[in-house]
Amino acid sequence: MSLSTKFYCKYYTLESNCVIIEKRKFNKSYINARFLLSRFVILLFTVVYLSCGENSNPGDPGPTGDKIPVNNSGVDCNKTVEYFIKDLDRDINSIPSWEQIDCYTENLVRKPYPSTVIMVAERPPAEDGPVNNFGVWDFLQKQTAYLKTWPQNEVSGLAMFPPFLSTDGTSSFYRESAERWDEKMRANALNAIWVKQQGYRVRITNFYPPSYFDQPNWWKLHAQNVNSAETFLNWWRTEYIPERKELAKLAERIKAEILMPWDIEPGHFVRAFGDAWLSSLSESEQISLVQTMIDELAAALRPLFSGTLSIIIYDSYAAFGQHWDQINVSAWDQANFVFFTQGNLEFTEQYLDRQLEGYMKIIQRSNIPWIAQEVTVDGNNHRRLLSQGETFEAIEEDIYRMIFKKLSEQPVKPVGIGITTGYIETPGAESYVRSALSNVAAGGF
Repeated sequence: MSLSTKFYCKYYTLESNCVIIEKRKFNKSYINARFLLSRFVILLFTVVYLSCGENSNPGDPGPTGDKIPVNNSGVDCNKTVEYFIKDLDRDINSIPSWEQIDCYTENLVRKPYPSTVIMVAERPPAEDGPVNNFGVWDFLQKQTAYLKTWPQNEVSGLAMFPPFLSTDGTSSFYRESAERWDEKMRANALNAIWVKQQGYRVRITNFYPPSYFDQPNWWKLHAQNVNSAETFLNWWRTEYIPERKELAKLAERIKAEILMPWDIEPGHFVRAFGDAWLSSLSESEQISLVQTMIDELAAALRPLFSGTLSIIIYDSYAAFGQHWDQINVSAWDQANFVFFTQGNLEFTEQYLDRQLEGYMKIIQRSNIPWIAQEVTVDGNNHRRLLSQGETFEAIEEDIYRMIFKKLSEQPVKPVGIGITTGYIETPGAESYVRSALSNVAAGGF
């Protein structure tokens, strides 16, 4: 089995189906593209919190204007946030200073947490997706227009914000220089401030460019001295956490409601770094390492950010092992679990049952609220595992019905759900999801 096929199996399906994927000869470029698109969905979800329930109406749109004449630093504040976002489309390096950004933070407020959260996301772009010549303002408007077609939605934003290139003109990879990282934070601040000025809750997350996900071993290329648990933790404490602390300061500066500081799920994070040495650790040692990451990051950020600290979790237990459900996330305020369904109805049910069993162990151990953050029912992931005579169109609505039913049956029910509604193909499935989201918004699970 090829390396690229193994990578696909780990992220998208169960080990028992890897031979099927191998026989169908999915090429590496397709696999990497699918991984990028799935991670882009998470970023779409996590920049802006789409909240519903008793606080489903965004309500007061915030400050009546998005500018004040002069701030305390003496910076001219006559230009609007919209002006600077559009200016990024004209010149991708025209990012305003922190003093300029502070023109727009003075009147921002943190909105209360809703009783039920509803998130939706358009199908992520592919060939016309985020690239170096990306039209940021047009994308924001496109996402806004799409989300307004769904009931109880708020405006989505763009996570992978310019600059997309390194200072030498090459594609950006992890990690950026301190100067480039600061530029990215300032650019992303514009997006978040604009969303808050519309009256919505926002979530700050990581915002590296698409090339960040070009291959399975992206981190390893940028941590060449990481060859053991000890060297990994040294890197984690001296490089990663300090960078996340700057992100937390940004989130606090703009009064963001939620901070999700992870690049990707903790299990995937350490596996990406440790492919050469992680297997030498026992299962308990692997969990101990990840647990140290989870606890140390929360402890470092808590004094800097007074909103909701959110952690995202996804380990395909059939692929990576059930021991990954032994983590404890009680140091965080909220857990967000991910679902990538595949196959026929029977296979989908087995997958959901196994994932939910693990998620419930984590939640009952940690005693914090949770959201089914990214529910992605991608027809392509189902079709490749269907038998002759089976069609995705015939089962799509039933898949969504199964998802909502199983979420409502959990011993600890979720306080929200996020669905990649842009993947919905059939009218029956769309009608059901619209109705189900409205019902959840009105009364929860």
